[in-house]
Amino acid sequence: MAKFTPEVKVGLFVSVGLLLVVYMSLKVGGPKRAEERGYDLAAVFDTASGLKPDTPAEIAGIRVGYVEGIELYQGKARVILKIRSGVQLGRDTQAMIRTRGVLGDRFVELIPGEGNEPPLGPGDAINKTTSQVDVDALLIQLSSIAQDVKAVTASLRDALGGDAGELALREILENTKKVTKSLNALVERNTENLEQIMVNFRDFSSDMKDLSGVNKENITALITNVKAASETIEETLASLRAIVDKVGRGEGSLGRLLYDESTVDELNETLVSLREISGKISRGEGTIGKLVNDPSTAETLDETLTRLNAMVARAERFRLFVGYRGEYLFSGDDVKSYLDVRIQPTFDKYYLLSIVDDPGGRLRTKTTETVTYLPDGSSTFERMTENQVDEDELKFSAQIAKRYYDTVIRGGVLESTGGFGLDHYLFDDNVKLTAEAFDFNKDRNPHVKFYVDANLFDHMYLTAGYDDAFSDQSEESFFVGVGLRFEDDDLKYLLTGARVPIP
Repeated sequence: MAKFTPEVKVGLFVSVGLLLVVYMSLKVGGPKRAEERGYDLAAVFDTASGLKPDTPAEIAGIRVGYVEGIELYQGKARVILKIRSGVQLGRDTQAMIRTRGVLGDRFVELIPGEGNEPPLGPGDAINKTTSQVDVDALLIQLSSIAQDVKAVTASLRDALGGDAGELALREILENTKKVTKSLNALVERNTENLEQIMVNFRDFSSDMKDLSGVNKENITALITNVKAASETIEETLASLRAIVDKVGRGEGSLGRLLYDESTVDELNETLVSLREISGKISRGEGTIGKLVNDPSTAETLDETLTRLNAMVARAERFRLFVGYRGEYLFSGDDVKSYLDVRIQPTFDKYYLLSIVDDPGGRLRTKTTETVTYLPDGSSTFERMTENQVDEDELKFSAQIAKRYYDTVIRGGVLESTGGFGLDHYLFDDNVKLTAEAFDFNKDRNPHVKFYVDANLFDHMYLTAGYDDAFSDQSEESFFVGVGLRFEDDDLKYLLTGARVPIP
């Protein structure tokens, strides 16, 4: 039987290890890719302490998405969740920040509603959110408990001090002596039982030793956390003591309120003014009084707030992208430039506005018809067609687009002429195949363009294709280029704030 050399054995071992690494990478990466094809939801929490990108989002313990990003929103934490395709959540869904175990990792738990509300769409917000109680709140409760323990020890000191306390302690010691004698007699009568108890205790301690050896790291971590918590409690107590001292010296708002008579007088005057204002409100006087007592005013305010909420919701879903694309045309050794603005109110619909700088200019056809009358009464007819090119004129595009799965159909004005386009996305929208047709003129073939865009980075992509493929003016050309594209929130809010939409 042939023996394997050490080199062969090492090669086999490395090959098996690489296969295992590839297998585990595919197993780990699979669900994430499925989630990246999902849709985004937003949830606002008072605090997102402990959360980070890629933190899982779960329903009933099953992972259905992950945290894609965290940003500051009006003094709170706005968490962007990427939810897996196929998972439908109603508008009454609740989002909670939970912890696995006592010292475990954080995750976002989604609690679906009753199922009667319409589903949330891409870019919508989850309104019901709950943040878990953090460690600082627990430390405040521990501080309160420490104050109670301090009060109990003070009571014991008062109870045991003085002659009466000394007499009580003497009686306690005498009773303890009697109890000790009784226990000694009891132990002598139950020596065998005590020995059996010691044997059992020894076995129990052995079991505890084995258990502590297995969980030594967890116990060490627990002791470290308890030590850190005690240090935090000491710091909190020191801070509270400093605050109490400042209040006792009459410093700060609370100190002035308690010890400054002028502050008390001002407070009394304020209360009198508030009493007068509340009386006017109860009588229905003034704007607030009408608002509180007049049902029609309240209904009008409710309608206004409803419209404002609808406007804010639409503004949150509204997205605006600005981009530039430059194409180098090989046939003319020129560069054709595009400046694009894409207005996207929903995921599957957008409007595209473009300004095009075409080095080939705009071709205009001028036809002249001449009729010549001869002396003999007859006539001749002559038609002359002339093509004129305006090289300095910019072209404009204005299109509407609708997305169906991975395909986008768009149409409108393309480079100052009527036309349409078709886009197909591949590889999670990282590659786009495009075909466009425009400038339909009976005197020449339509302008047909084919190209492909491939994302290079988050905001940069490469483009290549064939322009004016069926030209009868010998203007067809291969081209390559590069493009920039980014989302502009400042311009978006400027546009949405220019006019308040009325539903």
